[in-house]
Amino acid sequence: MRALISNLFITTPSINDPALRLHFTLRTIYLSLLANSRPQTEALLHYSLQTLNDLDVSPAQCLSLYSQFLALLVFIPDTSKDQPLLMFKEFVKVVQRKKWPQNSEGMLGDAWILCLRYLWAVSRREFPVKFTNVQSNDVFHGSSSIYTTAIMENLDMIMQQLLALIETQSPAKPTVALHLLEFAVVRLELRGPVVKLVSNLLKRCAKSGQFVVRVRCIIDDLIKLSETNEEVKQALVKLNDDDDFDSLSTVDSSPGKNVAKRNGSDEEKFYELMRKYEELKKKMDDVDELARQIKFAMELQKLMSDCYSNRVTSFPIETGMEMRCLASGSLLILFTIHNKTSDDLIGWSISASLSPTMADTASTSSSLSQSIALQTLAP
Repeated sequence: MRALISNLFITTPSINDPALRLHFTLRTIYLSLLANSRPQTEALLHYSLQTLNDLDVSPAQCLSLYSQFLALLVFIPDTSKDQPLLMFKEFVKVVQRKKWPQNSEGMLGDAWILCLRYLWAVSRREFPVKFTNVQSNDVFHGSSSIYTTAIMENLDMIMQQLLALIETQSPAKPTVALHLLEFAVVRLELRGPVVKLVSNLLKRCAKSGQFVVRVRCIIDDLIKLSETNEEVKQALVKLNDDDDFDSLSTVDSSPGKNVAKRNGSDEEKFYELMRKYEELKKKMDDVDELARQIKFAMELQKLMSDCYSNRVTSFPIETGMEMRCLASGSLLILFTIHNKTSDDLIGWSISASLSPTMADTASTSSSLSQSIALQTLAP
């Protein structure tokens, strides 16, 4: 296999397309890890970094290639215990040197988030996936202070890059803040400064009025965490007093009452926050349902036009009428409607107007109009 890897190392540079060249280089690195060939792995890594500098592709494709490189770099041990994460530092320089297009702060932010994910992965005490016969950094370094310090230094540097980027991005659409917020809630331990960071990012996202559904999911996660994390609970209580966060919600309902023990003013504020959040959640569900009904109504209108213009015989709403003469001389009109779609009809009304063909136009009793409100019509 080492002969095959050597051949690939020689022939891959002849590929003109940098993206394709990087793709084959990463595959060759994978083979060198399987063969446990340390020198070839190091040489291929350096060549990959050089190819990353030569990339001239769209930011989206660039992010995809960055992700592939970092995902593989996790499993590659450092060459020296005295200089941990050396290859990662070189990758950071690649990101800093790249000329990003104007108004692409979101893409650059995603690149730094990829770096945070890498640092989170290599900080694990034991990697869940390993290459056979390869000592990854969890074994090579263990819990050494030098390795831990290197991770924290790089983490601080990446966070500074992200926070500076958040300040430069438009507050109307804070995508970088949202991505960092999601990463922090899912991956980081919410203690001390991290809780303050999450609170500030959550307020920024709430103030923008964007990403309402995603912000709501983050609040869901924080509510669950608050059951065992007092710092998160107190942060949510403070958020309730913030005008920017309060604009997310209004009032009523209460499934969150079991989250806090209402034995003081802070607990009552926390419960009030949960109450407002549940109301917001209900209103969002109502808006989603209304949008679905409007979309369905527009589809029905189009199908109705097809019935008239193209003589289409099938229609998703089937109606029928039957007239019966009763013994008393009265006329019984039976009107039926069948929902043949896969969706419920909610809040609709049915209007019917009956007029005899030979009616006296002067007679007001010769026609009948009736409107019936339908609360829900199931399929």
